[in-house]
Amino acid sequence: MPPEPHSYAVIYDADCGVCTQAILWLQRQPLREPVRWLPLDSEEAQRLVPNRPADEMAVVGPNGQVWTGADGATVSLRLTGHGLLAAF
Repeated sequence: MPPEPHSYAVIYDADCGVCTQAILWLQRQPLREPVRWLPLDSEEAQRLVPNRPADEMAVVGPNGQVWTGADGATVSLRLTGHGLLAAF
């Protein structure tokens, strides 16, 4: 399936149990924007954010902007409508 042209991509380490559980929780939340969930080792993730550290999540915006680490977590929470939680 081709990516949606105006969607966000959340890149995570699918081999990390904590990361995977966090993504599963995020996927159950209502989304404010279209989101693609990409394991770090996928071709698309490597193309979007090459050489990304394995210990940080990354979020890529529709315009190509990249947020990593805590900033990426904050953006992913805002995408689910948990902006108040993201503020902490």
